[in-house]
Amino acid sequence: MSPYRRCLAVCLLVLAGCKAQYFHAETEVSPDGSIARAILQPKGSTPKAAQDSESWDTAGWTSEKSFADFEGGIREMKLSETGSDYFAAWCRSKSATDLPDHYVRLAIDECFSSHFERQFKRRDLGLLTEFTWRETLTDVVTLEEFRKARAEGIDLLCEIVALTLNTGLGEEYDASKLMAWFRNEGTAFVLGITDLFYEFGRASAESIDDDSRSTAFQKRFFEICQQHGFGEIFNDEDSLEEKLVRRVATEIIRENVVRRDGEALGEEVIHGLLGAAGLSSDHEKLPIAKALLKEWKLVINKRDGGKEAFETQAKNIVSRIEGVHGGFLPVSTEQFRFVMTSPGSIVQTNGELLADDRVRWQFRGADAWPSGFTMIGRSLLDESGAVDELSDGREGLSRGAMIRLYDLATEDERVIDVLKKCKSDGQLAPLRNLAEASDDENLAVLSRKVLSLLTTLGGE
Repeated sequence: MSPYRRCLAVCLLVLAGCKAQYFHAETEVSPDGSIARAILQPKGSTPKAAQDSESWDTAGWTSEKSFADFEGGIREMKLSETGSDYFAAWCRSKSATDLPDHYVRLAIDECFSSHFERQFKRRDLGLLTEFTWRETLTDVVTLEEFRKARAEGIDLLCEIVALTLNTGLGEEYDASKLMAWFRNEGTAFVLGITDLFYEFGRASAESIDDDSRSTAFQKRFFEICQQHGFGEIFNDEDSLEEKLVRRVATEIIRENVVRRDGEALGEEVIHGLLGAAGLSSDHEKLPIAKALLKEWKLVINKRDGGKEAFETQAKNIVSRIEGVHGGFLPVSTEQFRFVMTSPGSIVQTNGELLADDRVRWQFRGADAWPSGFTMIGRSLLDESGAVDELSDGREGLSRGAMIRLYDLATEDERVIDVLKKCKSDGQLAPLRNLAEASDDENLAVLSRKVLSLLTTLGGE
């Protein structure tokens, strides 16, 4: 963790060290488009309105369930009326928009919040029905605001650090070169690393190859470190913190903080600066570290508005960088397990298939940084059994045949209209008529392809 990020984390009391919280949700989509949802999540993270909502058919309390300990379905659990730490509930709604808003999380400055946004679409394609589910755990970080807040944070940090060092180190030391390094090389390093985090944060919600993404991230991280003279931190097996403290931070301090009398800088001063910056817990109680931390507080209190104004400003900066879930540091304690069952066969998803019609997403709150984590599931339901000649002697359309039928039918809305007519009539005559008698040759060719697909056993 860079000194900049470490300082933000310490000053703003972000969520590091909190106990993990487990959020379970099970969603069942019915062929008629109605939605059933069951939830199991921490009481303290469930809005009071959701706990008291009359939308739930059943609601109650139970003990914590980690993902490893969870067996069966939420609806199978025995609930108590009061008491326990976790809230469980389930209901069936006519639409996704009618489901209770069972999750809201405020940003550190409480100026914005995260919740789940749901989009559901049921589309009648005649001999297929398409179901598309999108549910997003929102976050609100944008690249423009991220960079503005980052610049404000660097300015704020440099302002307070400079004043702290000027008085806290005493007249015998000169830290002006260190502040110049912060403003130039140090800032350039922070800009490169934080842009990298933003870029890969955006990509994480769409990636299914974590190993490949991690390798690419490490390669880019290494390149940036090398550009700024930090490549040596990868040259041995020490922890990253040890390398930052012993190899990088120590050398930066040694080269840029000097004694005015020309004598060599003492190890106690170096260690005290490391302790004051939160980079070395072994040195946080040294006299110099304590003096610098005391001076830090005095500098903040002397600013316009004092400590309260500083905390408000700092929280605003961090909210625009960190978002709601702490994905940049990251310090998120939230763990999500969402399972969806959809009619027919799932043909597209960014989750893990548990069965032909069932998909699971497991992710952290931090995965929503910077602009949201979206769960996508799309399924196709075979309706060809409604046609008499397609219902006898065959098991129905295979997954591949359904995808092929979807591709063909959606090329022309007129084909969909005819397939709807075939379904209502229970026969393929409307499609045959279109294939044989249409004045539009392209439409006739397309209709013949659909007819051939439907009448070929197996449909591959």
